[in-house]
Amino acid sequence: MKPDDDYFHYMHDEHDPMLDDHSQYMYNYDYEFADPDGAAYGGGADGGAFTTWSSFSFTFPQCFNPTLRQIAPLILRTLGMALAMRVAALLRTPPLLFHLLSAALGMVAVWLQFGWDGVHVFSVFEAAGYALYRLVPRHRGPITAAYVLAFLLISEAFIYNAVQWHSWRGSLMIVGVKLLSVSFDADGGRMPTNLSPVRHTGFCLSVVAVLFGPFMTYQTYEAMLQRPPLTVWWVFTTVRLTVVCFACLVLSSCVIPFVLTDSAHKWALAFTGAMSFRYSHYFVCYLSEACSVAAGLGARQSADGSWTWDGLPVVRLYHVELPRSLVEVVTNWNVAMHVFLKNYIYKPTRHLGQFVAIAVTYFASSLLHGLNFQLAAVLLSIGLYAYIENVFRSKVSKLLDACIMARACKEDCSHQHKSSRLWVRLFNLSFTALAMFHLAYLGVMFDN
Repeated sequence: MKPDDDYFHYMHDEHDPMLDDHSQYMYNYDYEFADPDGAAYGGGADGGAFTTWSSFSFTFPQCFNPTLRQIAPLILRTLGMALAMRVAALLRTPPLLFHLLSAALGMVAVWLQFGWDGVHVFSVFEAAGYALYRLVPRHRGPITAAYVLAFLLISEAFIYNAVQWHSWRGSLMIVGVKLLSVSFDADGGRMPTNLSPVRHTGFCLSVVAVLFGPFMTYQTYEAMLQRPPLTVWWVFTTVRLTVVCFACLVLSSCVIPFVLTDSAHKWALAFTGAMSFRYSHYFVCYLSEACSVAAGLGARQSADGSWTWDGLPVVRLYHVELPRSLVEVVTNWNVAMHVFLKNYIYKPTRHLGQFVAIAVTYFASSLLHGLNFQLAAVLLSIGLYAYIENVFRSKVSKLLDACIMARACKEDCSHQHKSSRLWVRLFNLSFTALAMFHLAYLGVMFDN
């Protein structure tokens, strides 16, 4: 296998989905604290790098309480609307009314979050996309892709102010990739070309994913109508994901930024800054997964007829925080967006050649995120670093006949030196440390 083919195999493995994407929302909370003795919040009298426990225990409630007051209503409101879709499905609501309810609640969610301006932008964006889907007889996918990118980039550059657009951008990107998926699926014969406006709008503006995602295909969206039964496991999974999402937000806003003082080493500060950004991303991912499970998605029926709730995986935190390689970071940062990029960007351009398809995929991902140099630089940098690391470790693995490739080998691999050997473990751990350094370095771009 050629190096490029080998690399792309890692980046697009069916069992490790995700190519690249970044947080749709970044919640930043700026507080000015003082400790009980009047000293500024920080390392205390000794001027150390770590915050003292007395200072932290005083300031944490001052951060936690306003964070809870601001975010709890959003979480509960979003979950409540997703639960309404679950109830509608269990009540065997006719499909037309079900899709109408999905779109109506989606618009209510947009109105509550973004106001009437948001309702106008989202409805126009979706309506024009539907017109292309119905009126264009051929090549709907490429034409819709041109429309989506043009709408997002022109709106950001010339129509809306930066603050307003930044609050909409992540949600509009989710709507845009849904428009693309419908058009490409219609071109490929995977779905009909005559969806009604209600069904199309119900999917693209579904309350389940209109604010926070995740991306899902139309077939996945309609799985809500399968009505998997109410079980304790469903309740537990929804609650667990909700608790995890809020914990990630608290860690991002109230814990990680205050672990170190300004006197700490610059690379330690960079590491905590990058970690704070990542945990805000995890908050969005776990909230989107909680909403999808609450709405009845992510259920799996086993051979004996019982149901389990695996959810719709959006992020794999462990593989990002302690990655074997940067390839693991790339493939686990956002699972749902990987599925989209692989199926709707890479595969249609694969006939142009491996390198061109990879370049187009990364370029399209950057454009979908808008005119943002920070995001584009991070995407391209991670892609370049991951490619170099993958090629290097593949060659060294062949040379030493050891399990030291960028991705873990299967148990029955042919390498002589397995991953259980001490020097192999140390070799792999060194690249874990290198990947964590890269994450800290790239996280500096989001410091402001």
